[in-house]
Amino acid sequence: MKCRRARKKLSPYLDRSLAVKEKLELERHLKSCSSCAHLLWQLERIHNLAQNIPVEKPEPLFYERLCHRLSQKEKAAREGLFRVRWLWPVFPVPRLRKISITVAVLLAVCGSSFYLWRSLSVPQITLRTFEEEYFRSRQMISLTDELILPISDESE
Repeated sequence: MKCRRARKKLSPYLDRSLAVKEKLELERHLKSCSSCAHLLWQLERIHNLAQNIPVEKPEPLFYERLCHRLSQKEKAAREGLFRVRWLWPVFPVPRLRKISITVAVLLAVCGSSFYLWRSLSVPQITLRTFEEEYFRSRQMISLTDELILPISDESE
């Protein structure tokens, strides 16, 4: 038996819940492995200390006060500001969370893929198209320059 497997069986060994075969295997391992035997010794000490702790009885009316405080907390939680009462029976919280997370992920994926598609799909511009657009823009600039400049009157 390996140490990892033996360490998992130490607590059931102390509780006397191991089968006879497993108990014999573990005892054989403990005889040959000092680190596991030391760990068992430590667990036995903790087990004995825990059993020797005296049991204390609660104060009178402790449980009544506890029930009252718990009911007050439950009442405060029911009257919370952000509680959407009509959604609770229809959509349990885990299902609502799953749906909202799924929608958010789908929106993020669709939005980012659309952005990438738009940014990567640059139109093919040939040199001739570029020259035509350049000259057209130059003509527009000269036209706007003429309109902006005051018209001189030759009669003066």
